[in-house]
Amino acid sequence: MSAWTVFEPKGAQGRTAGAVFLRDRFSVPAFLFGPFWLLWNRLWLEAIVAIALVVGLGLLERAEGWTLAGNVLPLLLALLIGLEGPERRAARLRRAGWREAATVMADNRDEAELRYYAGAMSRSVVDDAAPAASSASAPAALAPRAGSFGGFFSGGRSA
Repeated sequence: MSAWTVFEPKGAQGRTAGAVFLRDRFSVPAFLFGPFWLLWNRLWLEAIVAIALVVGLGLLERAEGWTLAGNVLPLLLALLIGLEGPERRAARLRRAGWREAATVMADNRDEAELRYYAGAMSRSVVDDAAPAASSASAPAALAPRAGSFGGFFSGGRSA
């Protein structure tokens, strides 16, 4: 299962048909096609930086003694684009004024849409319920004591 972040357009009230669903996981197309994927998704600044890095790393590969770095660093750049590409898309939507409406757990986009529009996993419901459930279900013996540092140290007192 993957986490899908749902963005609603600026000024939208409630759930609209114009919602955008972004899967929060590694993007294989972004890894394989890097700068082209960035251009396709209208991430202009990120694409310019990626193209400049690809050109620079290509020149580095031709320099004597830098062959290994010139071959490994483009792979690391592709990995970075694959890992951070979906987050860059989310950042672009936030800058454009889109509202992060919910986070839905689903296997695919169709299931994410079904859960979102059915209201099964609304972010506000999850965020409100999560702290109460976690504090109520934690045994008292495992909870940090007063005066402890994150539950790891007892502040010089014996347990």
